Amino acid sequence: MSSKVAKKKRELSPAVWYEVIGTPFFLEEEKQRDQLLNDFATEIKSHKYTVAWAIGKKTQIEIEEGYLRNSTESKFYLGFLEQDEKPILFKYINRHNTLPEPRKEIDYVTDTYIKFKDGTYGQVVWLAGFEKLVLEGILSVIYPLDISPSQTEVFLEVTTDDGSGKFEQRFRSYLGSILSRSARYIAHTNISSNLLELKNNADDLQSRINEGKQPIAIRGFVTVIDNDISSLEAATEKVQFQLNRFGVKTKLLKKIHFIFYQLKHDRFHAYWKYTTNNYAALLYPFGVFRIEEQDSIFLGYDRISGNPIYINPWLTGIWKTNPHGLITGLSGSGKTTTAGVLIYRAVKKYDPYIYVIDPMNNFSKFFQKFEIPAKIITLEKEKPMGLDPVKIAMNSGGVLSINDFVGILLSSYNIPPQGRGFVKKELESSENTEEAVDRICQKDAEICKYAQDMVTGYDRNIWAGEGIDFVSKRIVINLGDMPDYMRKIVMTLLTASTRATLNRIDRKSYKPVLMDEAHRIFDDESSAYFVEKLYREGRALHASTWTITQSIRDYYYNQRTETILTQAETQILMNHDGSEKDALQKAGLNDEEIEFLTNNPGRGQGILRLGSIKTFVNVTLTEKELEVLRTE
Repeated sequence: MSSKVAKKKRELSPAVWYEVIGTPFFLEEEKQRDQLLNDFATEIKSHKYTVAWAIGKKTQIEIEEGYLRNSTESKFYLGFLEQDEKPILFKYINRHNTLPEPRKEIDYVTDTYIKFKDGTYGQVVWLAGFEKLVLEGILSVIYPLDISPSQTEVFLEVTTDDGSGKFEQRFRSYLGSILSRSARYIAHTNISSNLLELKNNADDLQSRINEGKQPIAIRGFVTVIDNDISSLEAATEKVQFQLNRFGVKTKLLKKIHFIFYQLKHDRFHAYWKYTTNNYAALLYPFGVFRIEEQDSIFLGYDRISGNPIYINPWLTGIWKTNPHGLITGLSGSGKTTTAGVLIYRAVKKYDPYIYVIDPMNNFSKFFQKFEIPAKIITLEKEKPMGLDPVKIAMNSGGVLSINDFVGILLSSYNIPPQGRGFVKKELESSENTEEAVDRICQKDAEICKYAQDMVTGYDRNIWAGEGIDFVSKRIVINLGDMPDYMRKIVMTLLTASTRATLNRIDRKSYKPVLMDEAHRIFDDESSAYFVEKLYREGRALHASTWTITQSIRDYYYNQRTETILTQAETQILMNHDGSEKDALQKAGLNDEEIEFLTNNPGRGQGILRLGSIKTFVNVTLTEKELEVLRTE
C-alpha cells in the first residue's frame, strides 16, 4: 500500500466577507473613475484570492405616503480566504463570517434554467472571454433597466496564488504554450482565427507582465433571476448583448450551472482565464444604479435610469466633502420651485432652522402655501432696517470684525481707497454707523463728501432702528422696492447677520441658509466675501448654504465666487443661454451635457452634480405638492 496520502483539494470559499460601498461609476468624473480602477487593481493583487460580488434587486420606494415608485437596490461584497484579511482600500460597512446573501433553494434544473423553490427562475451566464479592449466598468452596467429582472448577481473571482506555490510558473507555461503552438501554425500559414486571437492576447499579456503587472487568474459569472421564464430569458439576452457589445464574451451555462449559483465549485474547476490585475480591474462591478445618500430627501428622477434620486444637504464623506449647494438657470427653468420643495421636504424630514434671503419675494408665498411656520419679514427703504455693521460685528461673538465690512461700504459709497484705514478706525471707535459718519465728517472733509451719503435719504434706514430678531426658528426676509446698490448692501448685511446667528445656535441642529438672486452681490468681492464665509465655515456649524443665480457664469466673477463654486458640492444646473457654453465647459460639463442645458431642456430638467458624480435629473413634484401649488 502506498505511503503517499492524496492531498485534498481545497475549495475556494471565502472565510470572511465585507459589505463595501458602491459608486455610480459611469457618473463619476474621469479622474475619479481612474482612481477607482487603480484602487480595485491594487486590492485584487494584494490578496491570494478575492471575490467581488455585486447584487442588484428590483425594489419599490415610497416617495410619499401611499405613492410607490420602482427602483433598484444594490449591495456589494468583497470576500477573502483568511479570517484576518480585510479590504485595504475599500471602505466597508459590515463584516460577515458567513455568506451575506443566502442562496435560494433549488427545486430542479433544466437545460435552460434553474427553478427555485420560491417560484422564481434563474439563468447563469459565464464570462467566457475578454477582448483586448473592454468598456471600463462594464460589470457595473449590466442591469437591464428597461426590462428589470427581479435580481442580477455578478460573481467575479480573482486568484494570484493557486496554493501550489507555482502559480506564476503555470501562468508563464500557459503563455509559452500558446506562443509556441501559434508559431508552428503560422509557419504553415494554417492558423485558425481562434488561435490567432489567443496569440494576440498572449502577446498583450506578455508585454503587460514585462511592464511589471501582476499575473492573475480570473473567472466570472452573472446570474439573472426573475418571476417569469419569458421575462427571465429576455433579461438574460439583454445582459449578454450588453456584455458582448463592450468586449466580454459570454456563454449561457446548462445543467451544471446550479453549482455556480450555489458557489460550491472548487478551486481547480474549469473556466479560469489568465490576465493581469490591471486588466481585471477594468471589469469593475461595484457600480450603483441609484443615487441615494444616507438619511436623505427625494429630489427627482435620474433621466437615464429612471431611478429616484435622494440627496442629503448635510451629509459629507460619501460622494462629497462639503454640505453646500447651488441652483442656477434662466428664469422659468424651475429654480425657485426646486429650492422650495427641497425646503419643504427638509422641514418634514429634519425639522431644521431655516434662513432665506429673498430679494425678489419668491419664497414667502411658497412658505404660506405649504404651511411652513416661519417669520416673514419685509424690509422697505422707507422704514428702518436695523442692519448696522458696527452692531452686527459687536454682537457676532468674534465671528465678524469691523474690517470685514469696510470693503462693502467703500465700494457702495465710492469712498477713495486711501480712506480705508481712517473709516475703519472711526467705525471701530463708534457705537453705531451714524456716530462713525459724524466723527469722519468732523475730521476729514474730503472723505465726508462720500461718507455722509450713508446717513442721508433712504440710506440712513439701512442702519437705523432695532436689529432683526433672528431667534425665530425659520425666517424669510423679503426686500421691497429699493435701488440696486441699496439691495446689494442689504443682502450683504443680511448674509453677515445670518453668519453671526449660526454661531449662537446649537451646532447639532440642521440649518439651511438660502439666498435667492445671489448674483446681485457676486460681482463685488467685498459682498461675496460674506457668502464665501458661510460656505467655508458652515460645515462645522451643521449649516448647508445654497445660492440661486441665473447662470454658472455668475460663479466666475472673482476668486471668492470661484471658492463658492468649489465648496458647493451639490449643484443643480438648469436651462442656460447658448452664449454660456464656455462657462459650462469651464465648470466641467461635457459636450452632451452642455447641449442639453442650452437647448431648453424644460422646467425642472437639468444636470445634478453631487461631489464627483453627475447625471441628468428631472426635479419632480409629488402629487401632494402639485395639489398644493395648483391651489390659489
